[in-house]
Amino acid sequence: MRKKIVAGNWKMNTLPAEGVELAKGIAAGRGEVCSCVNFIVCPPFTHLSQVAEALKGSDIALGAQDCATEAKGAYTGEIAASMIAALGCKYVILGHSERRQYYGETSATLNKKMAQAYANGLTPIYCVGENLEEREAGKHFDVVKAQIEEVVYNLTEEEYKNLVIAYEPVWAIGTGKTASAEQAQEIHAYIRQVLAAKFGAAAQDTAILYGGSCKPSNAAEIFAKEDVDGGAELVRVENGLLDGKVSYLYMANSAITYPYKPTQVDEASYYYKVKITGSLEGKETGSAECFLINGSEKLSDWKKVDLSALGKVDCLTFSPASNEANAYGLLVPAYFAIDEIGLIAEK
Repeated sequence: MRKKIVAGNWKMNTLPAEGVELAKGIAAGRGEVCSCVNFIVCPPFTHLSQVAEALKGSDIALGAQDCATEAKGAYTGEIAASMIAALGCKYVILGHSERRQYYGETSATLNKKMAQAYANGLTPIYCVGENLEEREAGKHFDVVKAQIEEVVYNLTEEEYKNLVIAYEPVWAIGTGKTASAEQAQEIHAYIRQVLAAKFGAAAQDTAILYGGSCKPSNAAEIFAKEDVDGGAELVRVENGLLDGKVSYLYMANSAITYPYKPTQVDEASYYYKVKITGSLEGKETGSAECFLINGSEKLSDWKKVDLSALGKVDCLTFSPASNEANAYGLLVPAYFAIDEIGLIAEK
């Protein structure tokens, strides 16, 4: 059976201290998700050492967002694969659409990076995918096939066993467009077919992740498809938090968890209001739950709202049970479509 993977590419987001808090929050919620799902986080280079420390004792793997084409030398600004491996990384993202688009990475470049990754014991998460123009011209199969043939086909059978593919529909990233579950399954099945043409039955064991813009309303449907083996990106959600920071979305069983880290929780006279607007999608039952956590310990359940009778959820209001808490969370069913969410503090 292929392994299921949720891999978070943080891109150029968070400062080191924020990254550590995010990593701790993900580690704290790890037990809510089946151990059959493999977690990978890929923070910026500057965070790797501290995030590695924050993840100690968990089974969450660390990955980097890129590596250099060369092993060492006079390459100002580059980060060698050996360097990220020395910091505890097990994975490295290669061929991301943003690297191809903004930094001119080609198959020739990526072949060198793949070689460096394998030479240093790293598992590449190799990204493929088409842009909007290519999709509308019906060239998406050709584009993806070329990206695989020009790089992945150069791997040995042993190297291929340690490879993760991430399909990125570039046209669906940050555009408001989303590939349907059927489109995702179609292209994932095609990718597996292209892999099988070179590596035979081993293609059935290769994890192929979906790296498009997932939302709570479509993630479960997409990930349920036969050839979709997980997601390759955490979804960032901008919120009106106390400190103006962003929060991140991750899976918790069949629910979605939004962890919050306000600047401070030191006034018992403060209460926190979570405003949610969204809608149920033809489901009869469901509930939303606000909670306060400190590390991995769940301190208190504040309020539950039955969603079965509501087309919309307006606000959940709760008071902090402890000034030691380091995160706020909201659990809602995966089939609840969230349009807006924000955290507001009031006296």
